[in-house]
Amino acid sequence: MKPASPPADELARLVALRACKLLDTPPEAPFDDLAELAARVCAAPIALISLVDEERLWSKARFGVDVVEIDRSITFCAHAIGQRELFLVADAASDERFADNPLVTGAPFIRFYAGAPLLTSEGHALGTLCVIDREPRVLGPDQQRALRVLARQVMMQVELRVERIALLNQLQQNDVEGERRFPTGTAELLRRDADSRQQLVEAERSRRALLSVLEDQQQAEAALRKSEGRLREAQRLAHIGSWVLDLKSSRLDCSAEACRIFEIDPWLIDTAHAAFLSVIHPQDRAAVEAARSESIGLQQPYASAHRLRFPDGRIKHVEERGETLAAADGMSLHLLGTVQDVTERVEKAAELKRIHGMLEALVEGSSDAIFIKDEQGRYVVGNHALAELVGKTQDEMLGADDFTLFPLAVAERFRADDQRIMARGTVESYEEKVVASSGESLPFLTTKGPLVIQGEVRGVFGIARDVSLLKAVQADLARARDELEARVEERTRQLAELNRELESFAYAVAHDLKAPLRGMAGYCHMLAEDYDAQLDEGGRRYLGNIAHGVAQMAELIDGLLSYSRMERRSLQCAVVKLRPLVDAVLAELQGVIDRQGAIVEVECDDLVVRADADGLAVVLRNLVDNALKFSCAAQPPLIGIRGERSGNLVTLAIEDNGIGFDMRFHERIFEIFQRLQRSESYPGTGVGLALVRKAMQRMGGRVWARSTPGQGTVFYIELADGNPPAGEA
Repeated sequence: MKPASPPADELARLVALRACKLLDTPPEAPFDDLAELAARVCAAPIALISLVDEERLWSKARFGVDVVEIDRSITFCAHAIGQRELFLVADAASDERFADNPLVTGAPFIRFYAGAPLLTSEGHALGTLCVIDREPRVLGPDQQRALRVLARQVMMQVELRVERIALLNQLQQNDVEGERRFPTGTAELLRRDADSRQQLVEAERSRRALLSVLEDQQQAEAALRKSEGRLREAQRLAHIGSWVLDLKSSRLDCSAEACRIFEIDPWLIDTAHAAFLSVIHPQDRAAVEAARSESIGLQQPYASAHRLRFPDGRIKHVEERGETLAAADGMSLHLLGTVQDVTERVEKAAELKRIHGMLEALVEGSSDAIFIKDEQGRYVVGNHALAELVGKTQDEMLGADDFTLFPLAVAERFRADDQRIMARGTVESYEEKVVASSGESLPFLTTKGPLVIQGEVRGVFGIARDVSLLKAVQADLARARDELEARVEERTRQLAELNRELESFAYAVAHDLKAPLRGMAGYCHMLAEDYDAQLDEGGRRYLGNIAHGVAQMAELIDGLLSYSRMERRSLQCAVVKLRPLVDAVLAELQGVIDRQGAIVEVECDDLVVRADADGLAVVLRNLVDNALKFSCAAQPPLIGIRGERSGNLVTLAIEDNGIGFDMRFHERIFEIFQRLQRSESYPGTGVGLALVRKAMQRMGGRVWARSTPGQGTVFYIELADGNPPAGEA
């Protein structure tokens, strides 16, 4: 427990407290009413108007508790008078200043405290208006404001009381002074002519003193009206109205707030008692009337929580409290009461209950272990899944710690994790081993985080999921993956071997076919030269077709051999300058360029790539030849070769203004032996673009095209930039 330090103005504060002359005075209704109103406004069972002197706390008014005075050193008010705003303690049991305070550990078992200092006009705190609860809680903004307003009302009553006492003292002093000055009455005054002037002066002074007293009374009445206005404002803020029922005349007087709650016109109040009763919900009306009748008969206070129902179907929830005032003969005269609109509180409580029920169903229905522990590691929440894991009932588990529920080594690890998470204030997820009540060690995926309440870490929360099945499935998947990878690897090896065999076969077949084709070409040539005169026109045409077919077959075989060599040859990637290589390819094709009158533009100076020079030459030769072939009908054929660098890549575009193609066939043009045009119109074997793709794949690059029928084609090749990255030069 940490005792409060005295305020800086302690001496002046005590002087102001003595000047009020409130200590050890009998109870007074205005103060008692304000204490009760504070309790009602804040929905608290206890309220005090307390004054703090050198050694003690003395209560001028109290509600819900009988204590009159206690030692100052253990009071909450001793802390509250040290500040000018509300002093709030949400949970005294977890507050180091009060956790071991005898008022917390023993009667009245304080858990919640809210105190508004009673400040004089000079700013000295005489004591507090405080509300107390036996459960941890918070005070809403409207309730805090209302408590401040009521504290000002208490000080207004204090000031009025001081002024009233001063006025009474002044009047008594005037009476004594008059008796002293005029002991023999008017006749004696007339006989004392010598003193008449002086006596008239004294009389004028007395008249002026009386006028001053009257002025003070008027000021006191104005202050009282102001106090009543503030009281009405406090009722409005707290949604509390008051009423008085004359049991003889049945006259009902209600405050403005009571009329607002019941939605009754205040101008009709003299005849509205029945209207007030009619607003009470029919299902609650009999119970309310019974409580009032019992209070009148027994002359005891009553309390009733009931509903109001309005013509449009709306429902309000109210709390009503009443008390009977009796005459000296014991006959009941008046029924006094308060009514508070608690609709918002009831609806919020119902919503909270609904949400709590949903959360409880979620927590209890979960197969995951869900828990909350306090700062000492004791379980304050634990669901059915956790109880099953530890082999306890939920009631047995709550209040226990890990050392009670788990083996020592596991409990020590859990406690270390909890303390680390509370210290860091972060949420952590990790896998851990948990020993179940069966003794089996199970893998769990656990998520833990700090339990933060009102900005302070008060424990940890956690969710733990048994991942035994998941681990088993993962192990099965890993085994299946390993088996599949082994099978794929074996199949890949077999396919690679088969591919090599096919390539060797294709190479051998192509190579072996070259010899007979050369023979056929030779015989065709000899026939054309030696027997031309003996052949008619048909024979010459047939011989020409044979020679053309042999040449086309030879070209196809050359393409196959090139494709096979590209697959089989070992590429040597190095830095290659693009412009010299492009110029060399164009020089090889210069004859075709000149015959077609083609215009070729090249823009790739200073660009270098990482590639195999021979492989890249094959790519360029095929793409440029392709562009010349399919743009031969253009007037003139335009060929553009342009390169650009982007990041660590270089892209080279070969563009023509030829016949183009439909992009639906984009992938088909890169397949071997696939052609979109008849060979009679555009010669070729269907191997060139397949060879280009194979070469680009071998060099770690890629090739693609963009085209529109009748508007030309652009082929793109992309390779790694040959310039070293910055810092590696």
